[in-house]
Amino acid sequence: MEDPKIELNPHPKMRYAITVAMENAPGPFDSLTAQGQFEIENKECAPKQATSGLHVTPFGRLPIQLTRSADGRYQGEFYMDGLKDENYFGRDVCHWTLVAISVRAVEKTTTFDAPLYKERLLQDGWDRRFFSNTTYQNTPKGMIDTGSKTKEGLPDPGASFSIYISAKDRSHD
Repeated sequence: MEDPKIELNPHPKMRYAITVAMENAPGPFDSLTAQGQFEIENKECAPKQATSGLHVTPFGRLPIQLTRSADGRYQGEFYMDGLKDENYFGRDVCHWTLVAISVRAVEKTTTFDAPLYKERLLQDGWDRRFFSNTTYQNTPKGMIDTGSKTKEGLPDPGASFSIYISAKDRSHD
């Protein structure tokens, strides 16, 4: 199966403002990026794999442009309905749904990955991930660190930093 060309929704309406804050980071990062990660919620719109009989559906990603504000936080916006619902496989219209917003801070060869899952976004509007200063300072080659939900989940809670992400519905602004 060839992956379809995923199209952008030409008339998105569900606009969200994103704020990202690096709290107590032990140093600078080489890059900071964010993206919305999407999946098709009605998997039957995609063809089945011949060997397993499972529906194989593509994932969609939309980059979120972040701009540093005067207070040191990063601001951006995205559309929860940013991908176009379409009949990509000639079977039925595929409906996209947001899985998470993912923020990635990179230091040398280590990526610190902090997600804000859709359920948490809709319920609380924010999340925070804690990371070890030791991982930042030693930067294991090619490591992706997904952090801990609490400081207590780290070997040395006092030597940690966090990535905070919030999202506010701005559809009616």
